Amino acid sequence: MEAFQWQQARSPAEAAALVTQTTAEAMLTLQDTPIAQQAILVKAGGVDMLDLMKEGLVNPLRLVDVSWLAELQGISRGSDGSLRIGALTTLAQIAADPGLRQSHAALAQAAAMSASPQIRNRATLGGNLLQRPRCWYLRSAAHHCLRKGGGHCFA
Repeated sequence: MEAFQWQQARSPAEAAALVTQTTAEAMLTLQDTPIAQQAILVKAGGVDMLDLMKEGLVNPLRLVDVSWLAELQGISRGSDGSLRIGALTTLAQIAADPGLRQSHAALAQAAAMSASPQIRNRATLGGNLLQRPRCWYLRSAAHHCLRKGGGHCFA
């Protein structure tokens, strides 16, 4: 894993202004190009990001931490009946929310049955939705697969 800088965002707007690529874009960029060497990526929990960095699939110059942004946490309901679940809301929070268990039972049940209790207490909705596939070929630097811009899916 390469050295990188760390920056904590003070707001979602600041994080959006700082980040230069998505993780998927960074995985498609050849690591020895100037664009890849200047990549600034967002991280919240960071488990998947650290795996990608250890495997040499992304080597960002800087990670922007959004894990403490209150605006991205929690479950709220609008007066019109709409539902908002923040990206940093944990799977355990989704599973335990009484309102969700009644109005969106499938979502609450799926969150409750995901992984182990320890992981549900740390795993976020945003992280699960944005996690890169665990495909061995995608995560292998030796394979230029379809998802990384190649012409073939080895799986």
